[in-house]
Amino acid sequence: MSVTELLGRMLGVENAVEIGRIEPSLAASWAHDAPAWVLLAAIGLIALVALFYTRFQIVRRARTRVILAVFRAACWCLLLLILAEPVVTVHITSRLRPSLWVLFDGTDSMGIADDLPPSDRAKLATAVGWSAEGAAAAASAAPVRAAAIPATSATTCFVRRFFATGTPNAGAGQQRRAPRTGDYGGRT
Repeated sequence: MSVTELLGRMLGVENAVEIGRIEPSLAASWAHDAPAWVLLAAIGLIALVALFYTRFQIVRRARTRVILAVFRAACWCLLLLILAEPVVTVHITSRLRPSLWVLFDGTDSMGIADDLPPSDRAKLATAVGWSAEGAAAAASAAPVRAAAIPATSATTCFVRRFFATGTPNAGAGQQRRAPRTGDYGGRT
């Protein structure tokens, strides 16, 4: 596992391919506008801690005094950094998985037949690539009988009509009957 994949997993990004750039910044308004103040304040805190341990702290061993001064300066600088609200922006390129969305519109508005004049039907047929005879046959096709397509929902009825006739408006003016138990015998 590469560093890019590991960092991507830690940040919740699937299929991380590349880390573009990493941009550290400070979110606090006083630190964001003038980041040099944060550096100067850290230097001032280190000097203040050094002054405190050299002048006012009575510790016999110099090594202990230095260790305590380093730890206290680190704590004060860490507190200053927390108050500056650090933010790291990581730009990661990831490979998205392809997705396919399918939408079936089975609402009542799909049951409204198009009433086009014959000239417009011919233009539409040539634009879609149908022959004029096929368009006329589809327009004049007899509506599908309700008994031939048992309906359980508007969507099922629409999809069955579409695959049975090849046109989405077949049987548009029909009344839907209530579903019966055992219409399909448990099969679709």
